[in-house]
Amino acid sequence: MRGLSETIATRLYPAFFVAFSQASAMIIAITTNFTNGLCSLSDRFR
Repeated sequence: MRGLSETIATRLYPAFFVAFSQASAMIIAITTNFTNGLCSLSDRFR
């Protein structure tokens, strides 16, 4: 049982870290695109 939990930990932690880093990068890209879109919209309406 201990070997199984160790295998799960060594397999799961890197996958979780990769997924978390990808999600944070996606959120950063979405927020930058959103703010850029808002700035261009405000420039258009001026």
